[in-house]
Amino acid sequence: MAAPLRCVTADTQADRWHRFAKLKSHQQGVALDLLGCPPAWAPMLQVLSSTDPALAPTALFDLVQRNARFLPEAVATRLWQWLAPWAARRGCACPALFGKPTKAHQECATALAVEIKGELSHAEEHWTDAVQLLASSADTRDRLRAAMVLRHMAGMKEHGSREGLLDKAGAGYLLRSLEFDASDCDVHVQLVANFRRKGDLKKARERLEAGLALFPESVALLTEAVETALASSAFKKAVTTGRRLLELDPLNRKVRALLGNAHLSHAGKHITAKKLGPAKKEIEEARAWLDGTHDQGRLLLLQAWTEPAGSDERLRLARQAVTAWGGGLGAGWRLVREAQGLFPNFRINSAKWLLDEAGIDASQALTPADVLALVQVLEHEPPIERKGADPFVAWRKALLELAAQPWFDEAATMRICEALSRHKEHNLLEKFANSARKRWPDRPLFVYHAVAARFGKRGEILSERDFDDLDEAQQRAHKGKDFKLDARIQALFDADDPFPDDDYDDADPANGMPELDPQVFREMLEISIQMDGGKQSANAQTWRMSR
Repeated sequence: MAAPLRCVTADTQADRWHRFAKLKSHQQGVALDLLGCPPAWAPMLQVLSSTDPALAPTALFDLVQRNARFLPEAVATRLWQWLAPWAARRGCACPALFGKPTKAHQECATALAVEIKGELSHAEEHWTDAVQLLASSADTRDRLRAAMVLRHMAGMKEHGSREGLLDKAGAGYLLRSLEFDASDCDVHVQLVANFRRKGDLKKARERLEAGLALFPESVALLTEAVETALASSAFKKAVTTGRRLLELDPLNRKVRALLGNAHLSHAGKHITAKKLGPAKKEIEEARAWLDGTHDQGRLLLLQAWTEPAGSDERLRLARQAVTAWGGGLGAGWRLVREAQGLFPNFRINSAKWLLDEAGIDASQALTPADVLALVQVLEHEPPIERKGADPFVAWRKALLELAAQPWFDEAATMRICEALSRHKEHNLLEKFANSARKRWPDRPLFVYHAVAARFGKRGEILSERDFDDLDEAQQRAHKGKDFKLDARIQALFDADDPFPDDDYDDADPANGMPELDPQVFREMLEISIQMDGGKQSANAQTWRMSR
């Protein structure tokens, strides 16, 4: 009796099964009795206990399948849900061997199996069918499953951009998931942030109102409330909400920075209206909240613009702002962009005058290091709508000359293109992308950026050559499992032809099994495991690939 007891009372499962494998058959029967397991499980558990813990899911499926008839129906069904998606065709084709999986269980398993293979469009069809089945159930747990599947679909690669924004379909999945389960605050936060960052402030406010009705003291939601108010130029509201938020979370550095910038934005509004006294008051309010170098640069610049033009104090403050920003091209770009947001009818001559005033010598030759420093600034700063003068007006010629030369390696050139694309600098982007295509003709990303830049300037893909090059780049991206680039190219095609023929056939999905790293394996398996007790599916539009 001692050996079975030591097995059953082992501290860890690994130790328990290690001990179980060493027991004699009659001792295993005693151990199973103590564990509450039927004796018929002994052969399967004997094999499992002596198996490599890293056994592949497909091999584990085969092992369990041989013993499924000994398992209780509910346990067999759960095991089938876990393992069938990894066992290729025979796993999802033989549900009757493992208890009685429902049609919704079978659709979820099939969807996951197809997704593991990389056939994302086909997977979405099955996830959508699963959502419909789960949503029609009277079981409240199935509605929770439907919500979770929809959230999984929203998180699929082709629905997210490089900046972490959702496309229309992905946002739609999240919105519908709230119909089945509105209790996840993170989903409300994600939707508000997504709409805010995409510039749809009306929808952001709608989602914010709905979220705060359920979670009135959520720090994350209130932070989004501050950011949405700032994006809407509702500076007083941003300050009021920020102060309320700091009562809940006094040490929140992000909120302190948002509150300070709300005061600075209000100061900028007063400067535009030439109300310099109130502007100075707002700047002093902001000073108590801001300590970052970038924020200090903005504070000093706005403070300079409250002083008389040409005065020593104005010059001193403007140059301190440039120093806080690190000087050079990045500081100059920030200065011009700040002026664009404040001064109506901002012109090129104004930009040159402000740069001289701040001590920035725009005539100094640019180096590749200057460009890479600028990229860091462009990656950090959020895009805004351009007003008035070109922020690169003083450096455009020099930047175009640098773009034509092989100064940057492939990785640096990718960063440059992404940064310029983010801020819709179409002319510079086209020049860098065209130069990169000559050096790396097999890289589909540069083809995309070159065509996207021309599309950004003209509003359509004008040349047949661009269309064909983009089509070939999409095929290479899909073949290389670069699903995000594939989706970006597809979005460009869709923007060029926003009303495709409804009868146009979808492209065939990719063939073969992609390599999955352990993290992806764990995430997929977790989704499959959770399918039994409270999960998800999706209402959906199927992602179309029209080639």
